[in-house]
Amino acid sequence: MNTVAPSKPTIDTVYDDQGSITGNLKAGAVTDDTKPTISGKAQAGSTVVISDKGAEIGRVTADSGGKWTFTPTTALADGAHTLQVKSIDTAGNSATSDSFGFTIDTVAPSKPTIDTVYDDQGTITGNLKAGAVTDDNKPTVSGKAEANSTVVISDKGAEIGRVIADSSGKWTFTPDKALGDGVHTLTAQAIDAAGNSAKSDNFFLTIDTLAPSKPTIEAAYDDQGASKGDLKSGDSTDDDKPAISGTAEANSTVVIYDNGAQIGSVFADDEGRWTFTPTVGLVDGSHSFKITSSDEAGNISQSSNVFDLKVQQSAIGREEFSTSDYPGTFKDRTFSSGLNVRVVSSGGGAKDRDYITLSHAGYPGFDGLLVFINTVTEYKLPGLTDSIVMGYFDLDGKAQKIKILGENGTVIHEEFLRASKADYKPPATEFSYKDPSGRKISGFQLDIGPEATKFDVGFEIDYVDWGESTSSSRGVFETEHSLSNTLYNENTTHDGSEQVNSEGGLEEYCPPIDNSDPLLNNNIVSEPQRLPDYDSKLDLNSLLSRGEKNLFIDDDNLQVVLKGCSEEANRLHDLLVDGIKAESWASVGEVTVAGIAYDVYQNSSLGAEFLVQHEVAQNLV
Repeated sequence: MNTVAPSKPTIDTVYDDQGSITGNLKAGAVTDDTKPTISGKAQAGSTVVISDKGAEIGRVTADSGGKWTFTPTTALADGAHTLQVKSIDTAGNSATSDSFGFTIDTVAPSKPTIDTVYDDQGTITGNLKAGAVTDDNKPTVSGKAEANSTVVISDKGAEIGRVIADSSGKWTFTPDKALGDGVHTLTAQAIDAAGNSAKSDNFFLTIDTLAPSKPTIEAAYDDQGASKGDLKSGDSTDDDKPAISGTAEANSTVVIYDNGAQIGSVFADDEGRWTFTPTVGLVDGSHSFKITSSDEAGNISQSSNVFDLKVQQSAIGREEFSTSDYPGTFKDRTFSSGLNVRVVSSGGGAKDRDYITLSHAGYPGFDGLLVFINTVTEYKLPGLTDSIVMGYFDLDGKAQKIKILGENGTVIHEEFLRASKADYKPPATEFSYKDPSGRKISGFQLDIGPEATKFDVGFEIDYVDWGESTSSSRGVFETEHSLSNTLYNENTTHDGSEQVNSEGGLEEYCPPIDNSDPLLNNNIVSEPQRLPDYDSKLDLNSLLSRGEKNLFIDDDNLQVVLKGCSEEANRLHDLLVDGIKAESWASVGEVTVAGIAYDVYQNSSLGAEFLVQHEVAQNLV
């Protein structure tokens, strides 16, 4: 009789041959194989009974070497399992192995996600949307998966790396090897400990690390002022918002720089064309434009070639009408300064001329532009400006009217020019104008009246200045009385400035009054040192016609200056027909200009005021 128990059997392996993870399981492992192959050793020829949690699930006979193997015919359920084997010999003696615990899990993980693909390279950084273009060839990919699962990241189905999700299921991956330029399809596969897996949706992106081709600035367009059209690099323009255009990579972003500072950006169209107009006006001066082009990925091209412009919104220049440079007569001529002069119309009389001539007028060393009587001539500046000055000698015309032309060529101001000396000896009489409301000036017209005496030459223009140069040699005087803010003498500009002589005093010129000229001098009448050799008298209407409303005082009255040139001035009423009666004129104040005192007299019925020098005012009646 055999009463000796067999040797203790063993469970040596539990083999998983299912799913993505296969091989021998360690005690305590998790598997997705519901019918794992169990193997071990027992006494040769003994019967091996395999139990799970104490319940037999099968039995086999150990071979002559004591080896045994068992595969369940019925699938084991998901959950924890505890295996044991019992070896029973032919006498019925038995021995039991140690237990082998493991867990079966056949449930796939929840579907993982790719939540962000982060670009931290180049000029455009941040999270990429699916389908985006990036210049980052090692973007950081992040998402969620089953806690502690293995996340396999693939590109177009090929694994590029794997990471372990943390205890909350978060995972992050950055490729070690740069991804190539082109389209990429990323996926994340979560694999749990049992080998069950789930795959994320695809995440598409395109990698582009190539910079756009060099962009170009091809032209700028001036649509302001008198001269419009295309501009090339190096040109000057009066347009402070020129339209700049060129080419760049299709659909790229074009960034425009002026003197190194960004001033705007636009998108190139599908054909690579782009146009940019500044929203803020460019300051006068030199401007050096460059552009760069950046694509959707943020790659930046090299800078374009420089495109230079000089913005001169207020044109500056001077024309002196040199006969050596421009001999002869003409009807329409553009001078080297850019000033265009043309005859608009002529009267058609026997002595009327339909042309202009350059001449020294019989005086060696003197050059000037001769404008004939009964003509209208136009002087168009090369660009818009804010002020003009014209030096002239009035020889024979009458009713010389100047019309200031605005930006669109329309008249914005007109007045009669004051008479000047006709000896052609410097300095010339000056007319200057700057619009009080800041409107730009494109030029002016001269309307020379019909013949007054024996000559057919009405006007001689010595020079024309425009822009900043018009104020280069003139100072501004101040009054000492609130009644007056502008007075005129021979060298007074329209805006109230006077020429200062080398000793710091005011230049003063007192021509004799020409009684044959019914309009007299503009805004100022200088009393003669002696009466002319004829008996005609000056009438009050002629004096007042030379006035201007609000010239001295802002009270809507017509105002004229009367200035004496001799201490022994003739009585004013001797110079007037139906002259000024003392009782009809009220004194409204006194003003001192450059040391000379003036009384202001007002005639309310006429709506007129005279500014009268003291010694003249004393002989008013």
